[in-house]
This record gives sequence, structure tokens and C-alpha cells, in this order.
Amino acid sequence: MQKGSILNETNAVLRSAMNKGIEKLDAALQEHVVEHGFPPGAVIWIGHHGDTLFREAYGYAQVAPRRVKIKYSTVFDLASLTKPLVTAMSVMILHE
Repeated sequence: MQKGSILNETNAVLRSAMNKGIEKLDAALQEHVVEHGFPPGAVIWIGHHGDTLFREAYGYAQVAPRRVKIKYSTVFDLASLTKPLVTAMSVMILHE
């Protein structure tokens, strides 16, 4: 078996696993955001090497005094960011 063939097979397996993970993520967000309304809205954008693999907006950007559907361009209020940033950096360090 040639090196290119092995790489192609590996890439196909990785793409399949990634698609299954994205499908699970999409289903979970549909259930929680759309069906249960918690959180009220979310936008997810997954990219790899400059390509968009998945992009979806769920729910509402605003629920009171009136409902406003969330869009990809919705600007989020970034309040207390210490915990999520420190957690993300810690996970990246552990990953290395």
C-alpha cells in the first residue's frame, strides 16, 4: 500500500468521525436551544485550515421585550470572560 493511499484512507476516516461529531453537536443544540429554549440562542462555526466545516445559528438573540432571531452576524455581549478563557487555555496546554 502506498503512502498517499494510506493518507487518503486516514483522512476519510477522520472526516467521517468529524461529521458524526458535528451531527451529535447539531442534534444537542437543536434539542437544548430550539426545543427547550436554554440557552436562548447559540451560533457555532467550525473551521479547519481556513475552510468552514459547519456553521449554524440556533434560537434567539433577544427574547424580551420581543423575540429576535439570532444570525451569524449577531454581536454577543462578552461579559465575564475569565473562566472560559482560562479553561480554554488550560485545555490547549493539556492537549499539547
